[in-house]
Amino acid sequence: MKYRTIEDGDQVELVLEGRLTFDEHSACRSLIAEMEDWAFQKQIINVCELDQIDSAGLGLLLRMKEACDE
Repeated sequence: MKYRTIEDGDQVELVLEGRLTFDEHSACRSLIAEMEDWAFQKQIINVCELDQIDSAGLGLLLRMKEACDE
């Protein structure tokens, strides 16, 4: 999985690319820790550029959403 962020004022868009699978769990944990420190009013998780997502990837995506909600 690769990702990039697009910041625009008080919002940030996280664009996920490639595969979001169990193999990406350690990279995702680092990303989630980073997301918990964000101070943006609006946070968008864009999955349009993902080629593949498995059940573990869905769980990781839910953890990303929870990090945004906090």
